Amino acid sequence: MSFVFLASLLSPTAPAATPEAWWRSAVLYHIYPRSFQDSNGDGVGDLKGITSRLEYLASLGVDGLWLSPVYPSPHYDHGYDIADYYGVDPLFGTSADLEELIAEAHRRGLKIVLDMVLNHTSHLHPWFQGAVKGNKTPTRDFYVWRKGRGKHGELPPNNWITSFGERAWTREAQSGEWYYHQFSRFQPDLNYTNPAVEAAMFSVFDHWIAKGVDGFRLDVIGALFEDPDFPDNPRCLQGPPSDLNMRWLFQEHRYDWNRPETLRLVQRLRAHVEGLDPRVLLLGETLGPPETVRSFYGQQGDGLHLAFNFSLASHSISKTPYRARAFAERIARIETTLPDPLWPCYAFSNHDRSRIISQHGGDRAKAMLLSFVLLTLRGTPVLYYGEELGMRNVRVPRARLQDPLGKKFWPLPVSRDAGRTPMQWNETPGAGFSTADPNRFWLPLSPDAGLINVVRQLEEDTSLLRFHADLLALRREQLALSGGSLRLLPLSNSEVLAYVRSEANDHRLILAHFGARTTEVALQELPSLSELLFHSNGVAPHILHGNLRLGPHQGAIYSIDP
Repeated sequence: MSFVFLASLLSPTAPAATPEAWWRSAVLYHIYPRSFQDSNGDGVGDLKGITSRLEYLASLGVDGLWLSPVYPSPHYDHGYDIADYYGVDPLFGTSADLEELIAEAHRRGLKIVLDMVLNHTSHLHPWFQGAVKGNKTPTRDFYVWRKGRGKHGELPPNNWITSFGERAWTREAQSGEWYYHQFSRFQPDLNYTNPAVEAAMFSVFDHWIAKGVDGFRLDVIGALFEDPDFPDNPRCLQGPPSDLNMRWLFQEHRYDWNRPETLRLVQRLRAHVEGLDPRVLLLGETLGPPETVRSFYGQQGDGLHLAFNFSLASHSISKTPYRARAFAERIARIETTLPDPLWPCYAFSNHDRSRIISQHGGDRAKAMLLSFVLLTLRGTPVLYYGEELGMRNVRVPRARLQDPLGKKFWPLPVSRDAGRTPMQWNETPGAGFSTADPNRFWLPLSPDAGLINVVRQLEEDTSLLRFHADLLALRREQLALSGGSLRLLPLSNSEVLAYVRSEANDHRLILAHFGARTTEVALQELPSLSELLFHSNGVAPHILHGNLRLGPHQGAIYSIDP
């Protein structure tokens, strides 16, 4: 397997995006802090560890780092249950450590995007601790309370279930009322019909923007509001989740997700943040089909700057089959739904989803091609840590499970721990992640860490790591790739996905071959080819008898004549 990076054929370096829209040309790198780098030998990654690896990240060629939560938390859901929005959990270090990370990242031209959980707090947050003390406490109405059904209120207010597969209501003993939680009972939902909640949460953004944070990833942003009448959700026959509808665990989540009130709050948040610093990014974790994702941008583009689109990820029952025409159909739908100046955002994996190579049976060539597509589409790609190496899901023994989903549904293979294992830096027993005994790591290392790691792949010309670094370098230098338009190109060969990226008179042809055998594309169906800029996986594409021949699972980028 080989690929080439023909630096001599590159067009002049593309100008940077305007400061107010830096994310349009950026590639974000998602770090799960527990698993990236341990600096103090306790077996858990931390902020100083991330700072120590900034040179690697800068040389890889990414533009910004999204950090999963580092705030104080009891960690029932590993930081997505926040007890203090203004601090740093001692597990990860100190506020000074985070400020140092921000400063050192900025010194290397890297942006910092913090995860922000607006939907719920920890049950140990002072607001909730005050709320459970009685109906008249100042923060009681910071949360969603309802009287129960049944003769004595002993039944939950409706049939809603959580994303963790439990009923979405827990009864509080003192008052007998029920509080709502879209996730676990340790994560009570905030009540955004109370203006004081919105004001309190907006102040959190003030704090972190003042610290120099460049953006926020807004966790489960679609869950902020509920139907005010709290009716039962309709039942359905679909159990597993889908990225193309809002049905899972045998309910259609019609009344507890994606309410119109949420968009109005997002618009107010956008105005608030832009009043502080117009360069700050708001990136939303949005669930649903592309049309639902589109709504979060706002009718006038005054909502989120970016919203995740997961419909190309191969993780749910709606997964895109590994076929060129399936990808073309979904890309067409997204492009129609999000026309310029709206800007898509793609992630093929993250801390909640299976790693790319494991989505496809461990097939390295398929993983490489999918990364090729991810990094050449119009939009902002988000690369999960370790994907540049081809890190795989790890089957974590039951005794070492950390994820509440994995514990609840054992032995079903639903634990998110599988894709959260420590970063693989080198061939040492601890893989360079930590000096602690690997048996003390918060999650076990992958058994293939000695074979799949940064040091080893830096020494291999055909490694996945070098592939990613070369493609990221090309993307950064080619304005058509980092910021241009996209036009799908229909081909008679159903195994090849083709599209043209254009910026003014600068055009690039992208070809992605999803087949397992060498194939050919008729030159008469393609624009006039000028130069081959990049190819992956094997011998370079070449012309034979009026056809362009592509190798198995091969990606190629050509400059083309106007």
